[in-house]
Amino acid sequence: MKKFYLLLLTIILSFSFSNAQNNVAWEEVALSVDSGNAPYVLNLMDNFYSSIDMPEGTSVSLEAIYHSPKGSPTHIINFIGPIEGLVELRALRSGEAYDAYNSGVEKFATIQSIKAGQTLARFPGSDEEVYGAQEWSFNVKDQGKFGAAFLELMEVFKPTGYVSLGAYTHGEKGETHYIYMMYKDQAAMLGFGPKTEAEAQAFEKFFSKTMSISDYNGSRTTVPVKTWN
Repeated sequence: MKKFYLLLLTIILSFSFSNAQNNVAWEEVALSVDSGNAPYVLNLMDNFYSSIDMPEGTSVSLEAIYHSPKGSPTHIINFIGPIEGLVELRALRSGEAYDAYNSGVEKFATIQSIKAGQTLARFPGSDEEVYGAQEWSFNVKDQGKFGAAFLELMEVFKPTGYVSLGAYTHGEKGETHYIYMMYKDQAAMLGFGPKTEAEAQAFEKFFSKTMSISDYNGSRTTVPVKTWN
């Protein structure tokens, strides 16, 4: 816990108080949807989430996984917002209408996993439209050093899309932290990486500082289907 608080202190000292206040919590449900059934899931979600007043600052989104091997999740339902907003949203996910919606989704999809987490540092991007997003997951052994290395990287690396560092709070399988990035178009997604010598050196320094204190668990790319907020 001491290392966790050191990381939070590093972040607070590196960003303004207003930016720290913008950090959010999230929950996600990973679904396996059989081919051809995705439109039915979307329709069920649209009918339910369009019928309720979303709490301030919260959103629900359906995302498709860009590449999904057989038997693995194909879609993500993502709930994001301030903790108090997510608690309020959870209360709205009840009653006969929600039960009917949930029963309908279960006919077309199977839950693969449920996770939750919180952002620790956010770098808002300038893109209004989002083509896709990528999440890299890690099992971090020294949270303070990892967080400091990430902040040092972001002083040099300047992507146009949103970037965040966060921690899984429950439901994870070995992962403790993640880095999440949004892409404005397919070219940005396929061409991700350092664009200058300075950025290349910054990435190399990040990897050299984090390789011995973290295990990389892989990445996942998603594309948005629809968002309700």
